[in-house]
Amino acid sequence: MWRTGASVNNATTVLYDQLQLLLADLAAAGVPYDIVAVNTLGDQALPRASGGALRITDRDALLIRADLLPPELHLSDVHSNTFDAVFSIGGLQAPSGWISAIVHTGNRLFRLVNTHLQGPVPGDPVSVAVQAAQADQLIHELRNSTVPVVIAGDFNSDAIQGTAGPGPDNTATAAMIQAAGYADTWTSGPGPTWPLYLEDHFPPPFFVPFAPFERIDLIFSQGLNVVSVEHVVAPGPVPTGFGSDHLGVIAVFQF
Repeated sequence: MWRTGASVNNATTVLYDQLQLLLADLAAAGVPYDIVAVNTLGDQALPRASGGALRITDRDALLIRADLLPPELHLSDVHSNTFDAVFSIGGLQAPSGWISAIVHTGNRLFRLVNTHLQGPVPGDPVSVAVQAAQADQLIHELRNSTVPVVIAGDFNSDAIQGTAGPGPDNTATAAMIQAAGYADTWTSGPGPTWPLYLEDHFPPPFFVPFAPFERIDLIFSQGLNVVSVEHVVAPGPVPTGFGSDHLGVIAVFQF
């Protein structure tokens, strides 16, 4: 969420609330979703050279289809968490976290976890160590689960593991999660998911079309059968025609 104000202490005027924009577009498309939990992570306000301040609040969110009701589907034991390992860049903290919930469908249940791990920073091995520590903490937190588990998110770790060349996210984290007993649901070849455009790269132009070469958007499972897994592209009005620089991943499971 982007906000502005006269100073860093009162930057509360909303410019863009991306969560509300997403919910509004989903409702307009006839597939309304409700918010289960929002994990507020980084919240930084900095002075602008032109005057005033710009504030960005980094959030992870877990959503649920609004048209599915108990007993067909409901959630319990919802928790938002922050990882102990936090990366610091330029003196600013960049925390990451996860959201966990028990999903009930009929008389069956499983634990769903979504996360967004720290991304590697080229030339800074601390960022990679922080990512590994976050994944290790997540595995540790789930070690005693008595129900099946699904872990989904942007892991910033290339599960292709060098097949397409050593990209910036070529870390051991994805392999570490698999070694802990979680199956990578994607089995149809390399399946890269990032980037559709290099909007984070400098100098401009920021919107540079590009073919994905890393698979960092992953779904892991334990104790469930994978029926299918596929990619989905979110259309959008940006110059490249995509609403995100990542491909989405949809997995279908069966008890």
